Amino acid sequence: MTLTEWMQLNRKNDSYVALQIGRDRSHINKIRRGKARPSFQTMAAIKDYTNGKVGFADWEDLSDEQ
Repeated sequence: MTLTEWMQLNRKNDSYVALQIGRDRSHINKIRRGKARPSFQTMAAIKDYTNGKVGFADWEDLSDEQ
C-alpha cells in the first residue's frame, strides 16, 4: 500500500502525518508525490505509524533518479 493510499483510506493529510512522525509537512508531500526519497528513518517512522500497512517493501518502486 502506498502512503497516499493509506492517507486517503484513513482520511489523514500531510500535516497530520508529518506531526505524528516528527517530520515537516512539505517533506511528506514531496515523498507522496515521488519528488523526494524517504530516508530509512522516515520509512521506519511511517511503517510504525501505519501499523505496518506502509512498509519497507512499499518503497521499492522508487527510482534512483528521484
